Amino acid sequence: MIAFYTDFFYNVVIAWGLHYLYASFTTHLPWASCNNSYNSKACYEPDWSDGSSTCNPPVVDESSRISAAEEYFYKGFLGLHAPGDTTSHVARGLDDLGGMNWEIVICLAIVYLICYFSLWKGIGMSGKVVWFTALFPYVVLGVLFIRGITLPGSEMGIEYYLKPNIKMLK
Repeated sequence: MIAFYTDFFYNVVIAWGLHYLYASFTTHLPWASCNNSYNSKACYEPDWSDGSSTCNPPVVDESSRISAAEEYFYKGFLGLHAPGDTTSHVARGLDDLGGMNWEIVICLAIVYLICYFSLWKGIGMSGKVVWFTALFPYVVLGVLFIRGITLPGSEMGIEYYLKPNIKMLK
């Protein structure tokens, strides 16, 4: 029971991560562009290639711009209005809290089921869960390392890492 009560906050954050994991398997990431139905005129897409960010036309005051990722989180994912956006209101007060976001509810139910099945047989089962959660990140790091060294040009990156150019530091 204690795990159930302490998990209220943390499971919501894990459910958000589960939703983002599911959404990242699409060919076009929904938080990468301003071409979605929930985007406003203040949405902008950062241009990471030149180290700056560009604003979509029409030009909007920089203080009221909202990145595509932030607008996805507030409008597309949570169903709320983005900070600085006063045009859409989902909840008008405590007497009208708005509707349920079923994507979040389903992700939260999955997270609670995982938590339940991790703890239902007592401390013996949670010890096995700890073995998995302690070793799995190292397995993933090993897989990513092997994938990284098999990419074209990886030799140049490894050489640049092992033989730094001291003149560049001055």
